[in-house]
Amino acid sequence: MIIQVKDASSHSSSPPQFGGSHSSSPPQFGGSSPIQPGGQRNIPTVIPERPFNPTATCAILKTALQGVGRDSETIMKILANHTRDQRYELAATYKALYGKDLVQEIMREYDGKLQDVIQYLFWPTEQMYAREFREATRGFGTNEEALIEMCVSLDGQELRKISSAYQQMYEKKLEKDIRDDTSGFFQELLITLLEGRQPDTAPYPTQVPRNTAEALKNLNKWDNQKDTIRDIFCKRSFAELRQTFEEYEKLSGQTIETAIENNFKKDVKTTLLAIVKCARNRNEYFAETLSKAIPNVGVKHDILHRIIVGRCEIDLGNIKEVFYSKYNKSIDTWLKHILEGYYWDLMVQLAGYQPNFFTN
Repeated sequence: MIIQVKDASSHSSSPPQFGGSHSSSPPQFGGSSPIQPGGQRNIPTVIPERPFNPTATCAILKTALQGVGRDSETIMKILANHTRDQRYELAATYKALYGKDLVQEIMREYDGKLQDVIQYLFWPTEQMYAREFREATRGFGTNEEALIEMCVSLDGQELRKISSAYQQMYEKKLEKDIRDDTSGFFQELLITLLEGRQPDTAPYPTQVPRNTAEALKNLNKWDNQKDTIRDIFCKRSFAELRQTFEEYEKLSGQTIETAIENNFKKDVKTTLLAIVKCARNRNEYFAETLSKAIPNVGVKHDILHRIIVGRCEIDLGNIKEVFYSKYNKSIDTWLKHILEGYYWDLMVQLAGYQPNFFTN
C-alpha cells in the first residue's frame, strides 16, 4: 500500500491506514537473492518472530499504550523484533480488534526522530526511500551525499519500486526532480544509475572484464569520454565491475580509484568512487557511510535511518561485522554517544543487540 503525499513537507504526512481492503502485506524489498556479490550470504538483524500470534501481541500493545504512562520498553521490543510484514499484520489486526490505528496510537506517544523511525517501520521500504529522495531534493539545498548513496547502492529492482512509490506519493517523477536539482555529468550519472544496473546474476562473457579494462586503460582523457565512463560504471553489474577493476590494475599498474582521482572532481568523483567501493565491498561502503552519520557538528539522522532501518531485514548483520572490524567498536556503543532514550533503544535493537544492553 502506498500513501499519497501531496504536501511539500513530507514529514507532515500521515502514516498509512490499516485494515479493510489494505490488510494484505506490502511487497518485499531488497532484491530476490540472499547471496551478496562474491558469494557471502546476507545476514539480517531483524528476522520474523516465531511463533507469531498477532492477536496476543496486539493485546500486549494495547496494555502497553494504556493509562497515564506507557510501557515503552515493551513497545520498542515488539517493534524491533518483528519484521515489516509482521508489523503490517499487527496494525491490521489491531484495527480489526480495537477499531484504532496502531501506528497513530504509538506515534502520538513519541516525537522527533523516534517518531520518524516508528513511521518508517510500518511503511513499505520503497516508500521510506521515496521520502528520503524527496528530502534530498526538496527545498533550497540538494543533499548530493544522500542522492549518491541511494542511487549507487540500491539495485535496479529496488530503484524501480522506489520510483513508482515516489510518483504515487508525490504525484511527481523522481527522475524529473533529480534532473531539476542537478546538472552536467553528475546528473547523467545519477539518472543512468536510477534506471538500474545489470544484476549480479546476469551472465557476461569471461573476456569482457579484461576487454573493458583495456578500453579504460587506452582512454586518453576520461573527461572527454563521458558516455563510455557512464555506460561502464552505471550499467554493468557490480560483479563484472569488480573483475574489471582488478584487470585494470594489472594492465595499468594503478588502481581504478587513482584514475578517477586524476580525471574527475567534486560530485562526479564522489559518485564514481562510491560505485567502485560498492563493487569491491558493499558492506564496507555502508559501514563507512554509517560512520559519517556523526560529523564534527550534529547528527545525520537520515543516514542512520537509511542504513539501520532500511537494511535491518537485508544485510545489516554483515555491515555490523565490517563496522566493528574497521572501527573497533560496535554500533550500539557508538550510537550511545549520539542518541539517547528510547530512540537509542529502538535503533540498537533493530541492529540486533539484546534488550539487556539497555539502561534507561
